[in-house]
Amino acid sequence: QTLVALPLPLFNRNQGGIYNAYHELRRAQAEIERTELALRDSFAVAFRSYESAYERVTVIRDELLPDAQSALDMTNQGFQTGELPLSEVLSSRELYFETVLEYTTALTELRVAANEVEGMQLSGGLNPAELGTAIQGAGGSASQRRAVQQLLQQQGNGQLKRFTPGTTGD
Repeated sequence: QTLVALPLPLFNRNQGGIYNAYHELRRAQAEIERTELALRDSFAVAFRSYESAYERVTVIRDELLPDAQSALDMTNQGFQTGELPLSEVLSSRELYFETVLEYTTALTELRVAANEVEGMQLSGGLNPAELGTAIQGAGGSASQRRAVQQLLQQQGNGQLKRFTPGTTGD
């Protein structure tokens, strides 16, 4: 007597495959949500930086620079009429040039912040989950997050590794 057994999939409705596909879909949806939240957070930080820089430029341009210019003009006139010593003119010029330098620095910071806001879609939005989580967990400014990203990419030589903020990964 010979016994032959053949598996007949009479009741197999691929429930394991369906279960795995469902959980893979949930994981992908959670990753999309994580990416959206990380992008919103990064954008909020970058936009706050932009607003702050814009306000600083406006205050310097509209208030401090005209005041420094009028003080310089008045001391120059006072020196020409002999009412003020040269040291007052030099102090006024120093104040004016420091204000111009501060204005230039503020304009540079504004341009950097504007570039960061404009380039948000190019920096870190589509990172894999491990890298995105490490960057998001690093906190701080967008430039600090970019530094974390570069560090991770250098450490991994193209392959991402687990990273916990505050460590060097060694």
